[in-house]
Amino acid sequence: SMLGNLEQETDFSEQLPATERMLALFPAIICYWYRFSHDGVRIDTEDQSEACLGGYFLKMLT
Repeated sequence: SMLGNLEQETDFSEQLPATERMLALFPAIICYWYRFSHDGVRIDTEDQSEACLGGYFLKMLT
């Protein structure tokens, strides 16, 4: 992925931080792409009102 190329891991000790960052970013990336490509809508991805990743994903999708 583009994110994997931009933020490369240099050794195995960086696996956990890299994984946590990808899990934090993917919902916003996927929802932004989906809403823009299907509805032509640009969404604000900095909403922090949801406490969990799933809730954030669903809120961004609607």
